Amino acid sequence: MQVEALIQKAKSKATALSCDDVTFADQPSTMHPNEVEVDGALTRRYTLPTPVLSAAMDTVTEARLALAMAQNGGLGVLHRNLDPDEQARQVQWVRKQVHLGGCIAEPVCFEASERLAAVQRYQRKHQLSFSAFPIVGDGKLVGLLTRNEMAFGNGNPLLSELMRPLAELTTAQAPCTSEEAIALMTKHRIKRLPILDADRRLDSLYVWRDLCSWQEQRASYALDEEGHFLVAAAVSPQASDWERIEKLAAVGCKLIVIDSSHGACQQVVDQVQRIRAEYATMQVIVGNVASYESAKYLLLRAPPDALKVGIGPGKDLADAQVPFAPRVK
Repeated sequence: MQVEALIQKAKSKATALSCDDVTFADQPSTMHPNEVEVDGALTRRYTLPTPVLSAAMDTVTEARLALAMAQNGGLGVLHRNLDPDEQARQVQWVRKQVHLGGCIAEPVCFEASERLAAVQRYQRKHQLSFSAFPIVGDGKLVGLLTRNEMAFGNGNPLLSELMRPLAELTTAQAPCTSEEAIALMTKHRIKRLPILDADRRLDSLYVWRDLCSWQEQRASYALDEEGHFLVAAAVSPQASDWERIEKLAAVGCKLIVIDSSHGACQQVVDQVQRIRAEYATMQVIVGNVASYESAKYLLLRAPPDALKVGIGPGKDLADAQVPFAPRVK
């Protein structure tokens, strides 16, 4: 009974607050909220419109969240429990969801000698959200296939019979800026503009929807210098993870996070130095560190482009269900 009384006494002294019980004290201001800039430097090269990162945990960040983070100006860090090939595939998928200036550098093309069924199979297999495809022959653009043409493709015809031929298309010569593309597409009232090189080979493709989206939202996106969504990938400091780093570099990954519970160690230094030697332009974030001495250790031996500061309890402790037990004196 005495113990229960002590527990009740301890509970009676506890204070619980809800959201409605707390407010910020406001101060007079001449600044409008729309004038506030919250962007912040991520590394030496990249600045995020919304400086928020998602954790490199298998319960937190994979491709879908990384895309959502980039679309809202933040950064997703793909965890390293993924198979190296799958992690590289997810990096590539996120990056390709937006194109520099609304321009698709590598559009999906089909040969004029193929049939409509081949296009439909490809659409189903890859769950494509678009339905406009340049048609090529001998490596050169010969026509364009869109949803309008496919609607009348009875009997599985050849694409050469179904497409709109090159003579009926409006095209532009490479290089073509997004501003020039907008002017041409507005003038001719078209939604797709193939860009050709000097040999009439397809260089790229502008799509009106992508152009409009780019113009409206690019200031709020987290983008790399090529205009693709920015996404990071976590790797370990182990030498055995070098194959993973090579695969990530091959798909254009711009940001590597060397993820270690103790970032200030020789293995991390060795990994940073090797990345610097092989991929000079790749940005490297190193962590975790939680002291001045650990930060200094890394900065003097292998300066990264950013430090990841702070050491949490880890997934196992965070997931543990620890019951509340008031302290009783």
